[in-house]
Amino acid sequence: MRPRLAFLLLLAAPMPGALAAQWSIAPEIGIVSFSGSARDTAAGLDLGPTRATTLGFGIAHEDGRLGIALRFRYGASGLGASSGDLTVVQEHAFKLYDVSSVASLGLATFGTGTALRLEAGPAVSVWKSKGGERRTRLGANGGLAVLMPLGRRSSATLHAEVGVSGSVFDAADVPAGVERRPAWRRSVALQIRRTW
Repeated sequence: MRPRLAFLLLLAAPMPGALAAQWSIAPEIGIVSFSGSARDTAAGLDLGPTRATTLGFGIAHEDGRLGIALRFRYGASGLGASSGDLTVVQEHAFKLYDVSSVASLGLATFGTGTALRLEAGPAVSVWKSKGGERRTRLGANGGLAVLMPLGRRSSATLHAEVGVSGSVFDAADVPAGVERRPAWRRSVALQIRRTW
């Protein structure tokens, strides 16, 4: 409990003006789609989560071209079986809790402050099935972000990411003939950031 309190106090503590403008908080909304996780080789079916609308929150610090961020995301996804031409989805099969740590590098600035940044970092995803089972997977994300100023201390940031982690299934979850595979994800998210 004390480390959490110390962290919150550190975030809320007054900071020098030069440093204060480099911190930001940002609620976000996004869409993520998944592929992979398992393959039934006999039936020719791909099995795994489908897509989800995510809600999230981020805390970031930027110092010139370099930046770091911590992001929290939540979403609900269906379980799909796809043959390529046809996909059958059981809706609301999974809840996803995602925490990612991101390092970023400024690539270019355009016009009145619009910036393009490269982002990458590790992620921990906790999948909770309808039956209550939890699966925790370590993965990695990478992508681009476009930051567009909205005012003196606010901006909109559009993130486009690709990520990969271990299969959402354990070996005991799949029958013989079904091969577990890495779970790939593609996501787009919009953040409204407030700096101080």
